[in-house]
Amino acid sequence: MKDKYRLKTELIQSLFDSIPDIIFFKDVHGVYFGCNMPFSRFVGMAKAEIIGKTDYDLFKSDVAQSFREQDEIIMTQLTPRHNQEWVTYPDGRRVLFDTLKTPYRGEDGTLIGILGISRDITEQKSAEDALQQAHDIVENVQLGLYVYHLEDFNDDRTLRMKYANPATECMTGIAVSALVGKTLDENFPHLRAINVPQRYAEVVRSGAAHIFEDILYGDDRVMRACFSVKAFPLPHNHVGVAFENITEKVAIQDTIKQSISQLKKAEEIGNTGSWDYNLITGELLWSDQTYRIYGETPEHFTVTFDNVVAHYPDEDRELVLAAFHSALREQSDLNIDHRIVTGSGESRFVQEIGRLILADDGQPLRMIGSVVDITERKLTEQALKRTTLLLNDAQRIAKLGAWELDLVSGKTTWTEEVYRIHEVDRDFDHNLHNGISFYHPDDQDTIAQAIQRALETKQAFDEICRFITAKGNELWVRVSGHPITRKGKVTQLVGMFQDITAQKRSELELLQAKEQAESASKAKSNFVANMSHEIRTPLNGVIGFMDLLQRTQLTPLQQQYLRNAHVSAHTLLAIINDILDFSKIEAGMLHLENITTDMFALLEESIATIKYAAQEKKLRVLLDIERKIPRFALVDPLRLKQVLTNLLSNAVKFTTQGEVELRVRYTQLDERKGRYTFMVRDTGIGITAAQQERLFRAFAQADSSTTRKFGGTGLGLTISAMLVQKMGSTIQVESEPGQYSIFYFDLITDTLNIDVAVPEVVAPEQEVLTHSHVKILVAEDVAMNMILLKAILDRMLPDSEVIEAQNGFEVVALWTEHQPDLLFMDVQMPEMDGIEATQEIRRRERGRTKHVPIIALTAGAFQEEKDRCLAAGMDDFIAKPISAERIQLVLNKYVQSETQTAFAGHFHKDRLMQRCGDLRVMKQVIAMVLTDFPAKMKKMKAAIEHADLKTLRLTAHQLKGSAATVEFPQLAALAGELEQMAEGNDNMPRLQTHYAALSAEWESVSRLLAE
Repeated sequence: MKDKYRLKTELIQSLFDSIPDIIFFKDVHGVYFGCNMPFSRFVGMAKAEIIGKTDYDLFKSDVAQSFREQDEIIMTQLTPRHNQEWVTYPDGRRVLFDTLKTPYRGEDGTLIGILGISRDITEQKSAEDALQQAHDIVENVQLGLYVYHLEDFNDDRTLRMKYANPATECMTGIAVSALVGKTLDENFPHLRAINVPQRYAEVVRSGAAHIFEDILYGDDRVMRACFSVKAFPLPHNHVGVAFENITEKVAIQDTIKQSISQLKKAEEIGNTGSWDYNLITGELLWSDQTYRIYGETPEHFTVTFDNVVAHYPDEDRELVLAAFHSALREQSDLNIDHRIVTGSGESRFVQEIGRLILADDGQPLRMIGSVVDITERKLTEQALKRTTLLLNDAQRIAKLGAWELDLVSGKTTWTEEVYRIHEVDRDFDHNLHNGISFYHPDDQDTIAQAIQRALETKQAFDEICRFITAKGNELWVRVSGHPITRKGKVTQLVGMFQDITAQKRSELELLQAKEQAESASKAKSNFVANMSHEIRTPLNGVIGFMDLLQRTQLTPLQQQYLRNAHVSAHTLLAIINDILDFSKIEAGMLHLENITTDMFALLEESIATIKYAAQEKKLRVLLDIERKIPRFALVDPLRLKQVLTNLLSNAVKFTTQGEVELRVRYTQLDERKGRYTFMVRDTGIGITAAQQERLFRAFAQADSSTTRKFGGTGLGLTISAMLVQKMGSTIQVESEPGQYSIFYFDLITDTLNIDVAVPEVVAPEQEVLTHSHVKILVAEDVAMNMILLKAILDRMLPDSEVIEAQNGFEVVALWTEHQPDLLFMDVQMPEMDGIEATQEIRRRERGRTKHVPIIALTAGAFQEEKDRCLAAGMDDFIAKPISAERIQLVLNKYVQSETQTAFAGHFHKDRLMQRCGDLRVMKQVIAMVLTDFPAKMKKMKAAIEHADLKTLRLTAHQLKGSAATVEFPQLAALAGELEQMAEGNDNMPRLQTHYAALSAEWESVSRLLAE
């Protein structure tokens, strides 16, 4: 048994002795009762000699006392204790021990003493110190450094940032924490387009460094966008990226020509080298980059301290040596800018940064550092000094200064001009309170509140205030401020301060002149308006009585006199309208009203206004509309038609033979916008270049002979040019005297894909309401819309009864009470909307024979809104803004007069009358139709007989447009179908059958016109 115990004890002791760490045991009184061989060597005694001794027997009294105090704390608190301490061996070696002491208990839990283990960490500590020194260099070097890890050797998208030094944040303005841990594509996704991730990965794979020039980040987060970058391989699939910001160098190229060569060099390489000087041996090592900076090569230059110092100019050498010896003496960092003369004799500026490496006893061993070529920066500083002088001169001339308020220190900084404006000396105490006191008492709160708002909202301010200088001079100043924030808090206010007294005086003078001009313009406008009214009043009577007289029995000579008088009256009215329009535009009182407009109808109506005049001069009139143009657009139809009509009228006026053409083209710009190009071409007298210069002047024509020959005020083109300018465009002119003239302009506008109902053909036998006492219920919650709708209905149906409702509940109640014949329903109403009201009415109509037509009124003019209304039970749909023409279409569909019934589906006489304006013009249009349409019918018949589909298609297209313009809906629809058939190369028998239907419809229309 004893042998086994002895064997076990020896085994344990052997194990302890084989452990390199020091192990020892003490009892509660501090007496050693066990240890291993490393401890024996440590104290310089045999193990047998150590047993039974205390720390006081082995170490100096102060050390022993320290050990004893530690032991008592451990045994009192019964907790382990860990510490590091330097200890000197008996042979004089100093060693750093990492010691762990812990309470040692017996099997029954009784405290026996202390177990201690100490490990020699001297080499580890030296390695850590060296690593820390290297880390400090990287952390403090004036060069950005990123480290990426290529996580997947074959995938450059797995480059993940592992480290970024502080300099990167200064260079880019992006916090290190925002970058580390993310992939390169996540941090800078745009760099993939210039193959940066791919080349970084190739550095890892090839083990070869790569230099990139002018990396443009293109990132709003990056303060400066241009960098020179070097990527170099690191162990374990890592790549280091060192970069220098060269944005300033690139900018200087534009202003300092003598720096071009230096700037190009700075763009190509990142001019930072490193060196290592052994203070003990005198050995000095340079990196390759340091050789390049000094203009030397390892083959031709021996790097020694003296040889390097020889590169310093005489006037800099003593300064550099003094700084170097001071760093050694004070054991501080070296940081000095100085000049060098390169191996080629070139003088350059460099920045030397060095850090001492100390021995354990505090003695300097080495100095390691970096050298940066800062020639360009120094040149920049010199240029900035010159620029500052120029800026001071410019500030003095412009009376413009700058200021800065540091909210952390409370310090206020002024430029020289600010002192001059205040009329104070440079030693003036320009704190914020004193600065505000210079403002006029009534404006001091304004500037104080502006500053306070900037601090609270982090928004800039710009104020104009009255100001009293130190010498009592009263000025006007403009002061602006911009808050600078750091970590979400405003730390600075920077701004400008300008004396604008002269500008204010000029503004007051201009304001007075403007008020005088506006007063004169207003007086002129009032005069023109009054005169227009005074002339219009009797002129309207003249025109009205002439219209009545025209309906009486007159002799041919009297009819001729009456026609001449009628033309003169309308010409006079047109002149008055032109003058009034010109006055409104000139005074800024004319405003465009963009509404949903049928462009096809507008263009055909514009052509219709000149057809009669063109026919009298035997001119051809052409309308060429590109097929792809959208039918509906947001324009001011009245003013656009006014412009086109004026251009077309001029074309007819100044053309004696040939043709007049309105051509329209369209270009889609985006999903909702497009550009219409309107072109009016004629084969008339043309316009010389000299005449074109005064073409758009008010009350001017090409020349005086033109006025004598063709008449006119010369306002038409001026007004048209003004209107087109208000539409955002310009009328352009191309002309060849004696051959042609072309007027054209572009109009960019929203286009709409709106499903607007077209007039439907109502068969004579269909049950339709007549005008006799129609009851109409109007549901509209906006009073203005109600007044407008009632006015339109009263004009169109003077015998009708209009019942008003303002919400859905009133609609249902009034429908139940009055049983109206027609119901106009606003979709958006309070309490109960139009959809719900319609559904309720349709529910109550079940089982009844009467069905009230319900017409939706809504601003939602798209197909989805229309579908929703129709699904609720409505019969028709009118998109707001409400127009009289659209109301007339609905009334024509659901309410007809007895005379209209005969014309239904063939000829809308009332609408043509409304379009023409008076009976005389309508008769002239009908006369043209009776001449023009038979010719087109014969032309189409001949085209079918000769299988000439192109002529058939073109003529059917022309007939479709003309029929729609003169309100022949059925004829227009049949002509459109024939055009489509010809487009599709349909078979001839089918074309002949459809032509027969078209011919029969024309016969029906002809009979109606004859009646």
